[in-house]
Amino acid sequence: MTITALTSFWYWYLKVRTRPAPAPAETAETKQELIIPAALIATEASRTLEISILDQVLKEDLGNNQFTRLIIKDPEENKVLGLKELFATFEVKTPETFYNNIDNNFTLFVYSSQGVNRLGFITEVKEPDLLPLLKSWENTMEKDLETFSVFLGKTGPALTSSFKEATYKNTVFRYLSMPPENFGICWTLIDNYFILTFSGESMIETIDKINE
Repeated sequence: MTITALTSFWYWYLKVRTRPAPAPAETAETKQELIIPAALIATEASRTLEISILDQVLKEDLGNNQFTRLIIKDPEENKVLGLKELFATFEVKTPETFYNNIDNNFTLFVYSSQGVNRLGFITEVKEPDLLPLLKSWENTMEKDLETFSVFLGKTGPALTSSFKEATYKNTVFRYLSMPPENFGICWTLIDNYFILTFSGESMIETIDKINE
């Protein structure tokens, strides 16, 4: 190769040739968007958080006579946790066919009253004949929800051995009271929705909220 040709080659190699563009760095714009299911109940406020700080949020002042929606996200997969994933976190056991009967997308909320925050959730029912399954679950529900209940503030066993029934505004709900005051497991079916709360007061307020 002549000196002229050699010079032209290096000029082309160093200055003119097209080099591959560097791979674009991942940015907030390219990251998959967090998809939040539509709320099944109206709330006055909403918080998006990771499961690791749920206990901190439940100790905060969230207002008085107010509902706050809690959206629990998985930061690694950038998705919202469903009911099945939340229950798995707290080792909640359910009847074998429970998840076949309800929608995994659910609305988790806190009802706050006089400085006390009580958790609850609502989810859509996929199979209409869920009532017998839920009544059968009552036999082990306290035990199956034990880890979750203790996390939420339970301090002792249920005050009675079985669930009782109450009616509020033509809605029947079942409840099992346990310490401390205004704490327990309450559940009901309204239209096509399954609701579970951890206090009677929050269940009553939830029924009011749905009937607005």
